[in-house]
Amino acid sequence: MSRDRGRRRLVALAAATWLGLAGVCAWRTAGGASDDAYITYRYAHNLARGDGLVFNPGERVFGATEPGWVLALAAARRLTGAPLHWLGPLLYGASLAALATLLLASVCRSTPSRWPEALAGGTLLVTSSTLWVSQGFGWPLALALLAAAGHWAPQRPALAGSLAGFAVWCRPEAGLGVALLALLELRRNRRVPWLLAGAAAAGVLLGVALATAYYGSPLPHTWVAKQAAAPAGLSALERWRLYHAVDWRFLHGHLGGLAPALFAGGLAGAVPLLRHGGAAARLVVLLAAVLALVQPLLGASYSLWYQIPAVAAVSFALPFALGTVARWLAAHAPAATRPAAFAAAAALAILLLLPWLAHHARFLFAPRQETYLDSYRRAAQWLARTTGPNADLATTEIGILGYWSDRQVEDLRGLVTPRIVPYVAFGDVRWAFLDRPTRFVVVHQRRPRMVTLRRQEWFQEAYLPVQRFADPSGELVIYRRRRWARLPPPPELPAEILAAHGRPAELAARVRRD
Repeated sequence: MSRDRGRRRLVALAAATWLGLAGVCAWRTAGGASDDAYITYRYAHNLARGDGLVFNPGERVFGATEPGWVLALAAARRLTGAPLHWLGPLLYGASLAALATLLLASVCRSTPSRWPEALAGGTLLVTSSTLWVSQGFGWPLALALLAAAGHWAPQRPALAGSLAGFAVWCRPEAGLGVALLALLELRRNRRVPWLLAGAAAAGVLLGVALATAYYGSPLPHTWVAKQAAAPAGLSALERWRLYHAVDWRFLHGHLGGLAPALFAGGLAGAVPLLRHGGAAARLVVLLAAVLALVQPLLGASYSLWYQIPAVAAVSFALPFALGTVARWLAAHAPAATRPAAFAAAAALAILLLLPWLAHHARFLFAPRQETYLDSYRRAAQWLARTTGPNADLATTEIGILGYWSDRQVEDLRGLVTPRIVPYVAFGDVRWAFLDRPTRFVVVHQRRPRMVTLRRQEWFQEAYLPVQRFADPSGELVIYRRRRWARLPPPPELPAEILAAHGRPAELAARVRRD
C-alpha cells in the first residue's frame, strides 16, 4: 500500500512539474505557430463566436483536419475569452504534459523500478523543441487520449473505447491507434474486446455522421487537396522515400548533429520500453512505428506536424536505452562495487542527455527571430484596419491572413476552397485565381506560384501594389484591384482533370448549397 501511495505521489509531482514546464514553453512560443495551425484557430474562432464550424462564414467546407481539437479550442475560447493564439500553445502543452504523465503511470504500473527512465523521458517529451516547432496542432491531444485509453482498457473498456473514439476526432490517423489498442487487448485477454471496440466504433461513427450532416462529406477536404498537390506518378516506394527524405531534412536542420543520435537512441530504447512500459507506452510506440510505415503511402504531401508521434515516442524512449545500458553495467560489476557502479552509470546517462536538454533550452529561451510569417501577420492587421468587412483576398498561405484579418479568403491551395482543387491538380494557380478574382491579392516572393501570378501582364494591368512588408525571407506585397480592370476568363481545364475532380463551378455551387 505504501509503495502504491509513493508511486501516486511521484506521478502527481511529475504531472505538476511537467504542466509548469509546458506553461513556460507555451509562453515562449505563443504566436509562433505555423500558418496551417492558424487555419485551425480560425475555425475555432468562428465556431466560438457563433458563425459555425467554418473557415469563411457562409461556406461549409470540411477544411479542419482536427475537428476534435477545434472543438476543444472553441470551448476554451468561450470559457476564457482568451485569444486562440495563446490558448493553442497552452492546450498543446497541457496535452504533452498529460501524455507524459500517462506514460509515467503506465511504466510505474508495469515495471516500477523503471520510473527514473520514465521521468527523464517525460521531461524530454514535454520540453522537446522539435515538438514545440509544431505547436498548435491536435496530435498531442490525440496521443494523450489514446494513452489514457490504453491505461484504462483493462479496468474500464467502455471508457477506454470512448476516449479512443474521440482521439480519431482529433486526428483521423488515430484510427490506427484504435485498431492497435483492440489488438493489444485481444492479445492480453485472448478474446475479442467487444465492449472497447463497440464504444470506439460508436464514437467514430458519431463523428462521421455529424461531419456528413454538416459538410456533406465524412472526410476532411484537406485530404483531397493535399493529394491533388502531391507529386504524381510515383511508386509506393518512391513516395515513402521522398516523404522520409523531407522529414529527415527538417529534423536534421532543426537538431543538427543530435538528430542521428536521438533517433538511434530512441529506436534502441523502444525495445525495453515495449517490454517494461505497460499498455499506454506500447500503444504510443507501436502507433508511431505504424504511422512511419503507412503515412507516406496515403498519398498526401509531407506536413511538419506529421512527425509529432514519432518524435514523442523516441523522446520518451531515449532514456530507456541509456537506462538499460546503465543497469547492465551495474549488474555485471562485482557485488561490492555494484551500488557505486550503478551510480556512475546513471550519472553518465544523465550527462549524455544534457546535449538534448541544452538544445531545447537554447531554442525555447533564445530571442525570437523574425520570419516571413511576421509579414503575413502585419499584412493581415493592415487589411483589418484599412478594409471593410466585405473585402476579400486571395493567396496560397491562408491561416495567418484569415485569422488576423477576419476577411473572406480564397485559398489558392484548395484546402478550404474546393473549387480550386482541379486547378491545384493541374498545377497552375493563375487559372484558379481567374475563376474568381478577388479585390486583394497577397504575394510573398518566397512563394513561386504567387510570384508567377504577379508576373502575368494582365495581373500587372489590373492590380496595383498598395502596401509592402519586408522580412529576412524577402518581401510581401498587397495588391488591390483597379476599379476599371478587366481580367481574361479562365481557360478550360483538361478533360482528365475534370473527370478526376469535377468542374470548379459545380464544386462551388455544392458548397454554397450545403
